[in-house]
Amino acid sequence: MRWLVVGALRVEVSPLLWRLRDVETLSPRFQHGQHPQHPTVQVGVLRCGVGPQKAYDQTVQALSTWAPDAIVSMGTCGALHDALQIGDIRTARSLFEDQVPVSNMTPFPHSEEASVTTVDRPCWTPERRHELRQTGADLVEMEAAAVARAGRDCNPSIPVHALKVVSDQAGGSPDTVFRSNGIPTPLHIMRFKFRALKLCHHRLVPALLPLLTESG
Repeated sequence: MRWLVVGALRVEVSPLLWRLRDVETLSPRFQHGQHPQHPTVQVGVLRCGVGPQKAYDQTVQALSTWAPDAIVSMGTCGALHDALQIGDIRTARSLFEDQVPVSNMTPFPHSEEASVTTVDRPCWTPERRHELRQTGADLVEMEAAAVARAGRDCNPSIPVHALKVVSDQAGGSPDTVFRSNGIPTPLHIMRFKFRALKLCHHRLVPALLPLLTESG
């Protein structure tokens, strides 16, 4: 079994790379290794950068050199409903890009599901949060739909999954990471990345690794 796992930030993909065995670097953004408990499961890890365009371009490039059996977009996301809390993990049952449904999503089995929307700019304000909720989305992030679109364009038969951990309330409840007007400073961004690293290390990657041995 061969996976392509795509995350935007180094703090999102590093906790996965730390756990893989026999990691080899194919490019500054792309590495691969063996699942720590199942050596027959090969895992390619792509750090695509933030935003849909980077996610699409980098995923297409990775798929030109790595032929996976399945793809997963992993990383942090914002909650569009107060019932979702920081640290909650969800797999995408449906996905939107700019309010347009993306068709080729496969939810992970035995995982709690949510509807996800991919945007090209962060959601900092209550007004933007309310607007995004009108699609029916529960979560907001910036890469999954573009990763799915790249997978579809390169090979429509490859299943595409998304697994996300909630890192913030996306313009909802006040958050100590962000300033009161919702626009973070460089210091706030650094604090957010530290939070994302902890969430991916302690929550997301431990949830993802078993799924890589059961799904496809």
